[in-house]
Formats: sequence, structure tokens, C-alpha cells
Amino acid sequence: MRRIKLVLLVIGMISILVSLPLLGFAVLAGMGILADMSFAENGSIGKQLLQFGLPPLFGGLLLCIPAMLPEKGRRQTEVLDSSTPR
Repeated sequence: MRRIKLVLLVIGMISILVSLPLLGFAVLAGMGILADMSFAENGSIGKQLLQFGLPPLFGGLLLCIPAMLPEKGRRQTEVLDSSTPR
């Protein structure tokens, strides 16, 4: 189970890291300073970059969330083991 969580976490983090530059360029295009074009063309480029950047971000978050959740059964046994007298 630990390996699966580690793989989910790594894939999720890579997906989030891939989406960050796309979202950064989308913000720049939305502000109109990405390229030497009209504001409408920059806006359309920003919308396209936003459409390309959001799915990997949401997918990465969905992969990272289960990987970060603690395992209930394992946690309870650790608490029981520590409370028993030695």
C-alpha cells in the first residue's frame, strides 16, 4: 500500500508541476502582456492555456489527496501497541 501511495503522490506532483507554467502563462496572457498582440488575441491565448493547464492541476490534486490520507487500520494498531504496558 505504501508503494501505491508513493506512486500516486509522485505522479500527482509531476502533473501539478506541469500545469503551473501553463497557468502562469495564462495569467500573463489574461493581463495582456504575454505577446505583442491585441488584447483580444492575448485573451484567447489565455483561455486556451487555461484549458490546457487546469485538467493536469485537478488530476494531480485528485491523485495527491488519497496519497496523503493516513491509513486508518495502521494508525489504530500503532495507538493500541503504544498503550499496552511493557
